[in-house]
Amino acid sequence: KRVKFKQLEDVPIELLEKALEVGKVAFERLKRKDLSYFELSTEGLSEEAVKLGFLDHVQATSAQQGDQYGFRHLTVQEYLAALYACKRLLKSGSDIVGLVEELGCGQNAGHLNTFWVFVSGLIDSSLQDCLFQKIVGAPAPTKEAPIGKEAPTIK
Repeated sequence: KRVKFKQLEDVPIELLEKALEVGKVAFERLKRKDLSYFELSTEGLSEEAVKLGFLDHVQATSAQQGDQYGFRHLTVQEYLAALYACKRLLKSGSDIVGLVEELGCGQNAGHLNTFWVFVSGLIDSSLQDCLFQKIVGAPAPTKEAPIGKEAPTIK
C-alpha cells in the first residue's frame, strides 16, 4: 500500500532513518560519479530498501553476478544523497564549504547540479528547523540556546 505524507513532520522516524541509510550510499556513489548497478550486500543495504521503493531490482546478466540494484531514477539518487548531506551538515554544525570541497566541485561537477538544487531546498530556513528536529531529535539550536551534547541523535 502506498502512503503519502503531506509534511516532513508526518514521516515516521524509521522511514527517515532508512532513507538516510540509502542516502549515504547514494551520496558516496554520486561522489564517485558511479551510476552503475550494484549488489545490495556490497553497499551494506537490505531488501527493505527495495521494498520501500528507493531501489529497483535488475536481473543479473550473467551467472557470475548476483542480482543487481539501482536507484529508480537519477533524481531519486540525487535527492537521497542531498538528504544525507544535509543530515551531515546539520549534525556537525559545519558549513556547506566543506561539502563543496569534499565533492570536488568545479568544472567537472556538472553531474551534481540537481544534487545542489535539492541541498539548497532542504537547507532553506523554513525546512531547516523541521529537518533538524527529525534528524537530531531536538529543537534546532539558536544563538541563545546552542545545541547540547545530550541531544538524542538518529542512528
